[in-house]
Amino acid sequence: MQQVADTSNDGSVQVIFRVGDLLDVIALKSPVSLQDLTKETGLPKTTVHRLLRSLEETRMVTKTRKGFIMGPRIGQWQAPADHYRRLAMWSQPILNDLAAQTMETASLFIGLRDHRRCLAVAQGPQEIRHVLQPDDSFPLGIGSSGKLLISGLSRAERVRALDATRVRFPGVDIARAGLDEELDQIFDRGCAVSLEEREVGLAAVSCLLGSVKVACLSITGPASRFDSGSIERFMKMLKDAADSLDAVLSHASGEEISH
Repeated sequence: MQQVADTSNDGSVQVIFRVGDLLDVIALKSPVSLQDLTKETGLPKTTVHRLLRSLEETRMVTKTRKGFIMGPRIGQWQAPADHYRRLAMWSQPILNDLAAQTMETASLFIGLRDHRRCLAVAQGPQEIRHVLQPDDSFPLGIGSSGKLLISGLSRAERVRALDATRVRFPGVDIARAGLDEELDQIFDRGCAVSLEEREVGLAAVSCLLGSVKVACLSITGPASRFDSGSIERFMKMLKDAADSLDAVLSHASGEEISH
């Protein structure tokens, strides 16, 4: 690979060029060995080794038995559509089982900068049910999944997320009094419950995924069917479903790394 000339005296610029060269080779030829990276970039082996260690620590590169590949952090920078499409595909059978077991609508939500989006859904089988569609968008900071998806943020990040969601949903009243304390408790539990918060007559129970902190599973339906016993049962089912989906995601990641 042809090196980019560094006309600057700033060593940090040179490091950026070198990192770019390494990532170019890994992206095109992964898995690639330390020896091949040294040959392809023309950099000293000690330099390549040092840079790779830093890239591993920042999760931009992953070392496998067969060589180095792009790490999960790089995947976060890719266009989200493909990543979300795979997540929706893997979650659908689990959502179908949840809907059949609970008799309520089961869904997967992701948290974005100024809203939460329904990524996948299995409609409840009962005639009276909460109807959701993929790509339906709702505010952050209200409702079980709306609170859950910002509960892991710092307090400053929560303020930014709530300010952005208010711009997107100007008609939604998001109460701030005591919200930070409530969000801290929700994050500790990993689950949240809402009764008629976002919509009259609607109840929801949500649970975070362990492997994808910007995603959660939810069960929604008429509030009249969400008594304390049902909520406890739904929460256990959601935790089991989240564990199952985390296992699927872990297996998929393991397959990608081992190949």
